[in-house]
Amino acid sequence: MRPRDRDPFEEIYRQHRSRVYAAARRLGVKAQELDDVVQQTFIIAHARLHSFEGRSSMSTWLIGILRNVVRNARRAAHRHSAYVAHDEPTHGSAYPGCGLEDLMLQRAMLDILQHWDAKKREAFIAHTFGGKTLREIAESTGSSIGAVHARIRAARSELSCRLRPSDSLH
Repeated sequence: MRPRDRDPFEEIYRQHRSRVYAAARRLGVKAQELDDVVQQTFIIAHARLHSFEGRSSMSTWLIGILRNVVRNARRAAHRHSAYVAHDEPTHGSAYPGCGLEDLMLQRAMLDILQHWDAKKREAFIAHTFGGKTLREIAESTGSSIGAVHARIRAARSELSCRLRPSDSLH
């Protein structure tokens, strides 16, 4: 196949696969499910490529699709776990394989994120889960790199303080 005969999506896949894979790992996708989740993300992206408007970067768009794939997979797993026999342990989690401590940590983190201002939340999520660089975040939000860095640093500090296990629990 000559280079000009290549499907344009092949180039998108080649350029963004490693970033989507890394983001899936950061979102907590199990190692044995990574390839399937990344593949599903690109299948959806290929089917919806005509709807990509360029309001965000291609990688931001792909990470958004990835988040939906992961969320939908977790919802499906939760629905499936509702049919598990009562004598099988589910550890009280909507996510199979997660213990009660993990579920409590997830809920605490969501509670913290919901109370942050939009700029701090957006910078933290884009950098931590989206794999975006400080420069990319600054450009997309119209902020300085220093401001973005300060928001991420403040977010990490707050998470570290608020999610630290209490001595009274041990």
